[in-house]
Amino acid sequence: MQHPVSTIKALSMLHSSLLVGQILFGVIAFYLVYSSNVTPVFINPEVVIIIHSGAIGIAVAFIIASFTLYKKKVEKICSNAEPVQKKLASYHTASLIRWAILESSALLCIVCFILTGRYSLLLLSGIVLLYFIYIKPSTKKIMQELGISHEEVNE
Repeated sequence: MQHPVSTIKALSMLHSSLLVGQILFGVIAFYLVYSSNVTPVFINPEVVIIIHSGAIGIAVAFIIASFTLYKKKVEKICSNAEPVQKKLASYHTASLIRWAILESSALLCIVCFILTGRYSLLLLSGIVLLYFIYIKPSTKKIMQELGISHEEVNE
Protein backbone atom coordinates (compact mmCIF):
# COMPACT_ATOMS: atom_id res chain seq x y z
CA MET A 1 0.00 0.00 0.00
CA GLN A 2 0.97 3.59 -0.54
CA HIS A 3 2.26 5.77 2.25
CA PRO A 4 -0.52 8.08 3.56
CA VAL A 5 1.36 11.25 2.60
CA SER A 6 1.79 10.12 -1.02
CA THR A 7 -1.90 9.14 -1.14
CA ILE A 8 -2.88 12.64 -0.02
CA LYS A 9 -0.53 14.24 -2.55
CA ALA A 10 -1.95 12.08 -5.35
CA LEU A 11 -5.47 13.06 -4.34
CA SER A 12 -4.53 16.74 -4.36
CA MET A 13 -2.88 16.42 -7.77
CA LEU A 14 -5.94 14.68 -9.19
CA HIS A 15 -8.17 17.46 -7.85
CA SER A 16 -5.97 20.10 -9.48
CA SER A 17 -6.03 18.26 -12.81
CA LEU A 18 -9.81 18.05 -12.79
CA LEU A 19 -10.03 21.73 -11.91
CA VAL A 20 -7.70 22.80 -14.72
CA GLY A 21 -9.69 20.76 -17.25
CA GLN A 22 -12.95 22.45 -16.24
CA ILE A 23 -11.40 25.91 -16.31
CA LEU A 24 -9.88 25.34 -19.74
CA PHE A 25 -13.18 24.09 -21.13
CA GLY A 26 -14.98 27.12 -19.70
CA VAL A 27 -12.41 29.57 -21.08
CA ILE A 28 -12.51 27.96 -24.54
CA ALA A 29 -16.33 27.98 -24.51
CA PHE A 30 -16.35 31.64 -23.50
CA TYR A 31 -13.92 32.55 -26.25
CA LEU A 32 -15.86 30.65 -28.91
CA VAL A 33 -19.21 32.20 -27.99
CA TYR A 34 -17.85 35.70 -27.31
CA SER A 35 -15.91 35.84 -30.58
CA SER A 36 -18.94 34.47 -32.48
CA ASN A 37 -16.96 31.48 -33.74
CA VAL A 38 -19.81 29.38 -32.37
CA THR A 39 -23.35 30.67 -32.59
CA PRO A 40 -25.90 29.39 -30.09
CA VAL A 41 -27.92 26.52 -31.53
CA PHE A 42 -31.06 27.31 -29.61
CA ILE A 43 -32.34 30.82 -30.25
CA ASN A 44 -36.05 30.20 -29.65
CA PRO A 45 -36.69 32.03 -26.34
CA GLU A 46 -38.97 29.30 -24.98
CA VAL A 47 -36.41 26.56 -25.63
CA VAL A 48 -33.63 28.71 -24.18
CA ILE A 49 -35.64 29.25 -20.98
CA ILE A 50 -36.29 25.52 -20.65
CA ILE A 51 -32.61 24.64 -21.16
CA HIS A 52 -31.53 27.47 -18.85
CA SER A 53 -33.93 26.48 -16.07
CA GLY A 54 -33.13 22.79 -16.46
CA ALA A 55 -29.39 23.39 -16.30
CA ILE A 56 -29.73 25.53 -13.18
CA GLY A 57 -32.01 22.97 -11.51
CA ILE A 58 -29.73 20.07 -12.34
CA ALA A 59 -26.62 21.97 -11.21
CA VAL A 60 -28.17 22.88 -7.87
CA ALA A 61 -29.43 19.31 -7.37
CA PHE A 62 -25.97 17.91 -8.19
CA ILE A 63 -24.27 20.28 -5.76
CA ILE A 64 -26.64 19.22 -2.99
CA ALA A 65 -26.23 15.54 -3.94
CA SER A 66 -22.43 15.78 -3.92
CA PHE A 67 -22.45 17.37 -0.49
CA THR A 68 -24.92 14.86 0.96
CA LEU A 69 -23.30 11.74 -0.49
CA TYR A 70 -19.83 12.88 0.55
CA LYS A 71 -20.94 13.66 4.09
CA LYS A 72 -22.57 10.22 4.45
CA LYS A 73 -19.49 8.44 3.10
CA VAL A 74 -17.13 10.34 5.39
CA GLU A 75 -19.33 9.61 8.41
CA LYS A 76 -19.24 5.92 7.49
CA ILE A 77 -15.46 6.02 7.11
CA CYS A 78 -15.05 7.69 10.52
CA SER A 79 -17.33 5.21 12.25
CA ASN A 80 -15.24 2.23 11.10
CA ALA A 81 -12.21 1.25 13.14
CA GLU A 82 -9.98 0.61 10.14
CA PRO A 83 -6.30 1.34 9.62
CA VAL A 84 -5.36 4.73 8.19
CA GLN A 85 -4.55 3.24 4.77
CA LYS A 86 -8.06 1.81 4.39
CA LYS A 87 -9.62 5.04 5.63
CA LEU A 88 -7.63 7.01 3.07
CA ALA A 89 -8.61 4.60 0.28
CA SER A 90 -12.27 5.00 1.20
CA TYR A 91 -11.81 8.76 1.44
CA HIS A 92 -10.23 8.74 -2.02
CA THR A 93 -13.32 7.02 -3.41
CA ALA A 94 -15.69 9.42 -1.63
CA SER A 95 -13.75 12.40 -2.96
CA LEU A 96 -13.79 11.06 -6.52
CA ILE A 97 -17.56 10.61 -6.39
CA ARG A 98 -17.98 14.12 -5.00
CA TRP A 99 -15.75 15.64 -7.65
CA ALA A 100 -17.38 13.70 -10.49
CA ILE A 101 -20.81 14.98 -9.50
CA LEU A 102 -19.58 18.56 -9.19
CA GLU A 103 -17.62 18.38 -12.42
CA SER A 104 -20.62 17.05 -14.29
CA SER A 105 -22.73 20.00 -13.12
CA ALA A 106 -20.05 22.49 -14.17
CA LEU A 107 -19.60 20.84 -17.57
CA LEU A 108 -23.36 20.69 -18.11
CA CYS A 109 -23.60 24.43 -17.47
CA ILE A 110 -20.77 25.12 -19.90
CA VAL A 111 -22.34 22.96 -22.63
CA CYS A 112 -25.71 24.65 -22.09
CA PHE A 113 -23.92 28.02 -22.30
CA ILE A 114 -22.51 27.02 -25.70
CA LEU A 115 -25.97 25.92 -26.85
CA THR A 116 -27.85 28.99 -25.63
CA GLY A 117 -25.31 31.79 -25.29
CA ARG A 118 -26.60 32.62 -21.80
CA TYR A 119 -23.69 33.98 -19.78
CA SER A 120 -25.53 33.25 -16.53
CA LEU A 121 -24.84 29.56 -17.15
CA LEU A 122 -21.14 30.29 -17.42
CA LEU A 123 -21.42 32.25 -14.17
CA LEU A 124 -23.10 29.28 -12.48
CA SER A 125 -20.30 27.06 -13.74
CA GLY A 126 -17.84 29.53 -12.23
CA ILE A 127 -19.63 29.31 -8.88
CA VAL A 128 -19.39 25.52 -9.00
CA LEU A 129 -15.68 25.87 -9.78
CA LEU A 130 -15.20 28.20 -6.81
CA TYR A 131 -16.79 25.56 -4.59
CA PHE A 132 -14.55 22.96 -6.26
CA ILE A 133 -11.53 25.08 -5.36
CA TYR A 134 -12.80 25.48 -1.79
CA ILE A 135 -12.97 21.71 -1.26
CA LYS A 136 -9.40 21.10 -2.44
CA PRO A 137 -7.96 18.34 -0.27
CA SER A 138 -5.10 19.07 2.08
CA THR A 139 -3.45 16.98 4.77
CA LYS A 140 -4.98 19.15 7.48
CA LYS A 141 -8.52 18.92 6.04
CA ILE A 142 -8.29 15.17 5.56
CA MET A 143 -6.96 14.61 9.07
CA GLN A 144 -9.76 16.73 10.49
CA GLU A 145 -12.52 15.07 8.45
CA LEU A 146 -11.35 11.53 9.16
CA GLY A 147 -10.35 12.13 12.75
CA ILE A 148 -6.80 10.86 12.31
CA SER A 149 -3.70 12.23 13.96
CA HIS A 150 -0.55 13.65 12.39
CA GLU A 151 1.42 10.67 13.71
CA GLU A 152 -0.89 8.21 11.93
CA VAL A 153 -0.44 10.05 8.65
CA ASN A 154 3.35 10.08 8.96
CA GLU A 155 3.67 6.38 9.83
